[in-house]
Amino acid sequence: MKENFDFKLAWQDVKKDLRPGNIRKTLWKYLLIVLGSILLAAGDELFLIPYGIVSGGVAGIGVILQKAFLMNADETNLTISIAQFVLFVIGFVLLGVRFSFKTLISTVIYPVFLFVFQKVLEGKLGQFFYVGPTTGDNSALILAGCFGGVLVGLGCALTFIGGGSTGGTDCISLAITKYFNIKAGITSLLIDSVIIFSNIFFDQSVVMLIIGISSAFFCSTMIDKIYIGSSDTYTGMIVSDKWEEINGAINAELERGTTLYDCYGGYTGEDKVMVQVVFTKEEYDELQKLVYRIDSNAFLTILKATEVTGYGFRKVPFRINREIQFEEKQKTKGRNKKQVIQKIKDLSKEPLMMVPSEKIPHFKSSKSYNGKDEESKKDNKKKEEQPADLIKKETK
Repeated sequence: MKENFDFKLAWQDVKKDLRPGNIRKTLWKYLLIVLGSILLAAGDELFLIPYGIVSGGVAGIGVILQKAFLMNADETNLTISIAQFVLFVIGFVLLGVRFSFKTLISTVIYPVFLFVFQKVLEGKLGQFFYVGPTTGDNSALILAGCFGGVLVGLGCALTFIGGGSTGGTDCISLAITKYFNIKAGITSLLIDSVIIFSNIFFDQSVVMLIIGISSAFFCSTMIDKIYIGSSDTYTGMIVSDKWEEINGAINAELERGTTLYDCYGGYTGEDKVMVQVVFTKEEYDELQKLVYRIDSNAFLTILKATEVTGYGFRKVPFRINREIQFEEKQKTKGRNKKQVIQKIKDLSKEPLMMVPSEKIPHFKSSKSYNGKDEESKKDNKKKEEQPADLIKKETK
């Protein structure tokens, strides 16, 4: 029953994407998933795999097996493709149809372009992507790890923006999250860490381990910057007996708006007022000086804000704004359609007005065509109005 429910949900998602009004949006999302999968394959095949850098994921497993069994490039790519497909099947069984639909495109595109970029390296363009020898100086390995991590991170971010998933080891981490109630971020980090540190048994070099960790860091940074977004803003929460002075100073000197909260001291048992303010990195020191100049005993907590959107800060992202406008347009179309349908239903419920045929202009009943014209009708009417004696005389 649960599998049928997942399939129904997945099929509903597909039908929703294929509606006439959603086709453009759907094509754009699929394009991002395809482009992200291509960039993911480029980062792995052009930089990480040729230089034996393990930064996690299915490609990292492929590189480890390449070193363990001394496989060539074709065998390595085939191993990665098989691993990707096997993990897709595991995701299908453990996570359901709906998740598998999201990973299907990447599962097909990624292995295909691994072989495409392998042919690129073997051809004339291979020299263009050559960053240096794998032996001797480690600068080539560092460059390959950096560029590979950036490309892989960019590819993952575009895939996530398109609403897809790169599959691979994500299937394992999400399955562990589902059945053992462990956060997905922790399981993903643990799996990638196991893959990266497993490389030390084959390379026996701390340098390669550090390069692999650095590559994974560049990948994670790119995902955070592109998919989640970067922000240099902070949130300050101030609890003080002189909250009125602090609030006024923030409004006047920093020219920042504030939000006031009534709060209750858990230790002191006293009613307090908390002042909350959002500010930029440049105002970090100014806020602290302003608060402690007024009240040296103030309790100040500063948190890093992931993203702040609104007046005085970042505008609404173009991607979000465009999706809102598109959804509003679709709602308006649906609303107009519903209004028309409702009007037709209301009209169908109203009783029909029966109009007599005599009141309809230019209407002639069937009786007027029995061979008698209008004059004969008038004569008959006159006869009816005449007295009975006259009628008898005329008949005689």
